[in-house]
Amino acid sequence: DLVIGTSGHGIDFSAAGNASGMTGEILDDYEEGSWTPSLNFTGTNNAATMDIQQGMYRKIGDLVVVSYSLRSTNFNSSTGAVQIAGLPFTSTNTPVANIATSGVFPIKGVSFTGEFISQQLSGTIIELYGVSKSTSANVYSSIGVSEMNQTGEMMIKGSIFYNTT
Repeated sequence: DLVIGTSGHGIDFSAAGNASGMTGEILDDYEEGSWTPSLNFTGTNNAATMDIQQGMYRKIGDLVVVSYSLRSTNFNSSTGAVQIAGLPFTSTNTPVANIATSGVFPIKGVSFTGEFISQQLSGTIIELYGVSKSTSANVYSSIGVSEMNQTGEMMIKGSIFYNTT
């Protein structure tokens, strides 16, 4: 086991060839673990009843990769757009951080009829957007409770990667 005991230091890759635009060659942070995703609603947020809330993450430098699986049994009269809350690290909210279309896979309870569901980041929240193609442009709109099974039964899985500070 190699342990770097001084803050700000790490594994130095300076012997490797450099790419144009390279800004650093020190790997100074690596972490992996679990996190607990939850549903968040932009209107009335009455804490959905959940029976599956699983998440895992891997952080390499300032790049974070997360995966999640959520299953709710009741939205408890919540309203507004459906979001996934509790990311383990805060997004930098810059264009490079919002890489965000890594995939959302609704398994049950989503009645959105568009082309696909996209993800965008805001701090520690994943915002879900339905994307529909039209002849003039792509149309994006938040996925709301109205596009979910109204009893609150829903299962969704996804992954996303983003930058943090």
